[in-house]
Amino acid sequence: FPSHDRKVSKIVQKYVNDWHFVNLNTLIFNPILPNKQKSGCVYYGSFRKDREVSFRKYLKGHVTISTHQKNREKFQNIGVNGPFVDRINWSKDGLMDFKTSLYIEDEITHENYNCLANRFYECLNYNVLPLFDAACKNTIALSGYDVADYFIVDDESSVTALTEDPPVSYQDYLQRWKEKASKEKQNILTSIVSIVS
Repeated sequence: FPSHDRKVSKIVQKYVNDWHFVNLNTLIFNPILPNKQKSGCVYYGSFRKDREVSFRKYLKGHVTISTHQKNREKFQNIGVNGPFVDRINWSKDGLMDFKTSLYIEDEITHENYNCLANRFYECLNYNVLPLFDAACKNTIALSGYDVADYFIVDDESSVTALTEDPPVSYQDYLQRWKEKASKEKQNILTSIVSIVS
């Protein structure tokens, strides 16, 4: 299993003697049965300076941006003008309304593996297809998930096209990813018990 290299963090190098790496993100995997008609693509989360290039590349009016009201001005200051909606409400509909979700990551993560993010497992929970920014190829490869090339996007038009007309096989991929995530979650729980015992 690939490991997040401790050299990325000076604090870890200075203060940590024993290094254990577990993918805690898998712990949120808990699929539900969506009961709504889905449409559109969503990107959700705070404004992050280290994603500015990707925001400008993909968020040009066809991807819904779910974020707190206080973040909207930060997006608008770099030329990203929505459409905006309120933050995802996980105690209500979550990702229920959306067909796809844009998966981008901080630039540092392109070269320093840190597992697939929560948003990947949240997509699986809601049967939403994640569309991966091409810059995430290293993360995808190291994650061990079988992600077909046509789920990897490099511009806004490919995000729109895949959202409107995803390949017929996408449900098969989602099912396989769910099966892998379920096993991954069990293995992580076992690892945690072993580490703290």
